[in-house]
Amino acid sequence: MTALRLAALLIVVYAVVLIVGVLAAGGGPGIERPAWLPPLWLRVSVPLAVAAGLWFARNWAWWCGVAMCSGLALWSALSTLVLWLGGYFTGEGAGPRVLNLGLLLGTLLGALALLVSRRGRATKNLSTLHRP
Repeated sequence: MTALRLAALLIVVYAVVLIVGVLAAGGGPGIERPAWLPPLWLRVSVPLAVAAGLWFARNWAWWCGVAMCSGLALWSALSTLVLWLGGYFTGEGAGPRVLNLGLLLGTLLGALALLVSRRGRATKNLSTLHRP
């Protein structure tokens, strides 16, 4: 299995963990979300589209995957710092939140590492080999 396909699987796992985290935290359809936060279907469909592109070794997907994983990892790190300072990860119910965050960051950083590895960069142009 190529590095791109492994990265695609990690991005799919990221999407599943995101859905489970939102549903487990009580963020169902009836709960109001902040206005600046995109809807859940958009937050899940974009990574899944990138994962599909990576699975089929599309060059655009490699670039999108690197940008998406880098941006989301940076955003998660900054928001984690703010939430930690605000006490979100202490007290009752902190265990599942920390586990969810760890899984989200782990899958993002794992996918990013696979994408920027020598193997991931070498296989990003496989789509040109399959053209008739």
